[in-house]
Amino acid sequence: MLSPHDILQLLSQQLPGFRVDILRDIFPSCAQLDGMLDQLSPDPNDPSLAILDDLLPTTPSQTSKGKIKTPKSTDRRGFSTYARVVDGIAQAFLENRQLAKRNLWVLRHLLALSIYAQDLRNVPNSYVYASPAFDGKISETSLDGVLGRVKQLSVYLFNVMNATGGHNEEGWRLMVVEKFLSGKDTSREGLSDPQQLLFDLILHAKKQDAVRDARVLKVILEALLADGVSDAEADLWIQLAKKVERNGLSFFPCVSYELLKPFFFLSSTSNIFDRCLYNHLPRCRTAQA
Repeated sequence: MLSPHDILQLLSQQLPGFRVDILRDIFPSCAQLDGMLDQLSPDPNDPSLAILDDLLPTTPSQTSKGKIKTPKSTDRRGFSTYARVVDGIAQAFLENRQLAKRNLWVLRHLLALSIYAQDLRNVPNSYVYASPAFDGKISETSLDGVLGRVKQLSVYLFNVMNATGGHNEEGWRLMVVEKFLSGKDTSREGLSDPQQLLFDLILHAKKQDAVRDARVLKVILEALLADGVSDAEADLWIQLAKKVERNGLSFFPCVSYELLKPFFFLSSTSNIFDRCLYNHLPRCRTAQA
């Protein structure tokens, strides 16, 4: 009997007389996957994980109310429908990197799944705590497989995004930030694929005000800004963070905290960062207490 992986490999071979668009014909659309993810609880599965990341809450958040905390059904490996779909896409992308490059939007879901997997992996033998993506049948080997596939793809896709700007690496990011600062965050018109992904991640983090979306944004920002940022770009990100905070989105307040956090560690020249560190970070941490 063929496994799902065997079927994906067969479909990727483009057999004569048999044409199929794997992402369009086999898997859910972007909107459908977003809807599936939005139904899952955004909170970590174990409160002790807050020891590893001061962004994480130690008690359930308001955004987790009414969300799925345990899968309604899973396969024999312990994968929920969402986990099975996203992991299937990861396998398809590893077979066809160009397919991954043309569908950057999937990176949000790859990172979200890896967060659920890593949370379980960080609390060995503690599957009594609910995971929205996996149940108690999940093995450490399966979790490691998910994490390995996502790591391979995310490194590749981060490089794709960073290569977008060419010699003007920060220019493409600034255009996205300026859209939010100018109040034009209702339209993705005129944005490239990498810009659309960054735009959507910020938008999800603002709308949901949930720790999972902030964690996904954190991973993306750390990768995109790993080589440092100019003072001009940093100032725009800080303006955006302050605007988000003023609008009352205050999940500890996770969005503002994660927008600002990368700059604390990436700059050694501008006093902008020191000022924000002392003025904003203490309030973020106090809000978590």
